[in-house]
Amino acid sequence: MVTAMAVKNRRIPPLYVCLVGQLLQIIGLIFISLGSPNDPDWHALYGIEVVIGLGMGCNIGTAALLTPWTVEKGDIAVGSAAVTQFRFLGSAIVVAIITAVGNSWVRDVLLDRLTPAQVSAIFQSTDAINDLPETTEAFVRGAFVENFNLQMRIVLGFSAVGIFTWLLMWQRTQVRIP
Repeated sequence: MVTAMAVKNRRIPPLYVCLVGQLLQIIGLIFISLGSPNDPDWHALYGIEVVIGLGMGCNIGTAALLTPWTVEKGDIAVGSAAVTQFRFLGSAIVVAIITAVGNSWVRDVLLDRLTPAQVSAIFQSTDAINDLPETTEAFVRGAFVENFNLQMRIVLGFSAVGIFTWLLMWQRTQVRIP
């Protein structure tokens, strides 16, 4: 809704709103990937998630608004569906990548200090962490925070590529929505 108000009546070119949204995502992802393994209950995380959400909202909303003005009339339905489909497909691929990388990484880290049975129990249910000795529990929680940071750095890389996809839409005279 905010993005629609910003771009309506030719105030701001939608591409500029998309670039700002992408920058908000990147800034948020940089900060979210800096969580301290010593403080798993990091409360600033919620505010950073809001920044990332605002960036994503700018992009999704503006991409939907921009489609009818950037494709031919006969392709509006396909273009509108493509925006949503690429967003969901891209998200599914990124989730698959970060899950595969994150699970492999954290499993290797945990196997340095825990038995395979303990690691398996943790992967079955995180309640198993509470059954560990206090120092080991802190190590495991820290490993999961570091894993989260790694995953967010991977997402950051994909988000940085998003800037280039928006720049592919650059025109000498930017599209403005009447």
